[in-house]
Amino acid sequence: MTVRVLAPEVANRIAAGEVVERPASVVKELVENALDAGARRILVESEEGGLKLIRITDDGAGMGPDDLARSVLPHATSKILDVDDLFSVATYGFRGEALPSIASVSRMEITTRAAGAALGSRLLVEGGAATGPIDAGAPFGTTVEVRNLFFNVPARRKFMKSERAEQAAIVELLTRMALSETGFALEYRTESRKVLDIPSTTSRRARIAAVIGASEADRLLEAEGARGSARLHALHSPVDLVAATKARQHLFVNGRWIRDRKLSVAIAEAYRGLIMPKDNPIAYLWLSVDPAEVDVNVHPTKTEVRFRDPDALFSLIVRTLRDRLASVGGAHRLSVGGVPWATLRPQESSEVPSAPGRPVEVREGYDPGPMPWDPPGASVRPVETGVPPSDGVLFASEAPTPRFLQMHRSYVVVEGAEGIRILDQHALHERKLFDELMERIDAREARDQLLLVPEVHEAPPSDIALLLDHAEALKDVGLAIEPFGHTAVALRSVPLPLRRMPPTDVVKAVLGVLREGGRAPTRAALVADVVATLACKAAVKFGDRLPEPEVEALVRHEHAHPEARNCPHGRNTAVEISLRDLEVRFQRKK
Repeated sequence: MTVRVLAPEVANRIAAGEVVERPASVVKELVENALDAGARRILVESEEGGLKLIRITDDGAGMGPDDLARSVLPHATSKILDVDDLFSVATYGFRGEALPSIASVSRMEITTRAAGAALGSRLLVEGGAATGPIDAGAPFGTTVEVRNLFFNVPARRKFMKSERAEQAAIVELLTRMALSETGFALEYRTESRKVLDIPSTTSRRARIAAVIGASEADRLLEAEGARGSARLHALHSPVDLVAATKARQHLFVNGRWIRDRKLSVAIAEAYRGLIMPKDNPIAYLWLSVDPAEVDVNVHPTKTEVRFRDPDALFSLIVRTLRDRLASVGGAHRLSVGGVPWATLRPQESSEVPSAPGRPVEVREGYDPGPMPWDPPGASVRPVETGVPPSDGVLFASEAPTPRFLQMHRSYVVVEGAEGIRILDQHALHERKLFDELMERIDAREARDQLLLVPEVHEAPPSDIALLLDHAEALKDVGLAIEPFGHTAVALRSVPLPLRRMPPTDVVKAVLGVLREGGRAPTRAALVADVVATLACKAAVKFGDRLPEPEVEALVRHEHAHPEARNCPHGRNTAVEISLRDLEVRFQRKK
């Protein structure tokens, strides 16, 4: 076998395979170069999805003829000088691969003029072979034209998608880049049609409004946090504004849009228990990190990075977002040992505040008595009078239990002075069980139901190992699990609130949580996951009728905990209909 050194044109085409995946990749590299050059206005033009033409015009610093000639040479860059600079990269580009890679698979023309220069310069490159530079008239800044992309790599060209799909990829890319910074204007035209026209702005909220729309931008919550040298600025959605996918979550590190699975999970953790698992919050996060704490030299596309302390950034995101949600009443108490469930990470300790209970405003002497539509034996309770007036809140902890009626074996309708409240029986029961279990854990109360005969559960060795590995953590929940031979475990106690749940179902539910793996990095978070799952499994099922005393207990729990708006998995426990809404529907008022 003979070892050979590849010719430069072959090496450049290989590099182009990583750097230039599609027309959007070309746009990304060239716009980043423009931003590194200090451009404040950038015009992007394309034809046929970028395969026929990509033109980037900027008003940046420009280049002289010598720099222009060197710019298309492999590994030529103005961003770094030595190895040490790789540990403090503060620019978008630095590898010196983009221009030579693009030039090797296209017909490229670069026209540039540096500030203060009398003339500009033009360089032509076809398939990696350069001609020039020559003198040329040009405005200050740089224009790069890339024509016939992949003309000499027909196999790659065949893998391109439709013109519409390639154009959509360019739009998505430019949208992300526009959100990364605020101080430049960006315009995108295709076939002489203006697709994007984003002005320079002075705030990130205004930038989102210009890119996405003011209606969404105005609703976003703003939050700031810090941990060590890291700083976070976030604009994120309240709990009632969600999306079907994660496409509207954007993460920027030192101005660079990145993908990072761990930090993406941090966003979900901040909303955990507040929205449904299938829903996704909207979030725009800008992280400022010491360049020495992040390695951006991971992949040629520079969308993947490595952090020296990713756990600290994870905690920063979760705590900052969760605290902001709590400040507007969007985060209720889901905690273990006083630590919010969604912020259970090492070195975390403070608790998310709960919304205080408030009295109900009741009209003096109001006592409706039995209603004509009440069926015989219906569960009703009178509304007490004489409660001090307040700001019209329908239900709160200080007021006695209001009248209620179970309907369709699934819902409970509760009467208030200013309207009605419809409770989801399962979701509320699940939340009640969760709260009781958490209170037991917080108080370290030994209110366990000892089994007269231990429940022996047989399982594969991997499941047995999982249960025994987490036996100490499960004791916090009230589950006493011991080995029973090589293929089974013995369950000796269950938490008192779950005394009606078959013990074998308890073990199966716990195993389901443990098998998921990776979701609960701490013992406290594991406990919370187990409690949430057990509460869901043990709660009354949809369509099951509860005895009247248990319905009343649910109503009392909801009445005493106005902050408990959701079950542990995010489903609403109740909806409200005010008297005003009813009067409008019945056309009594407009």
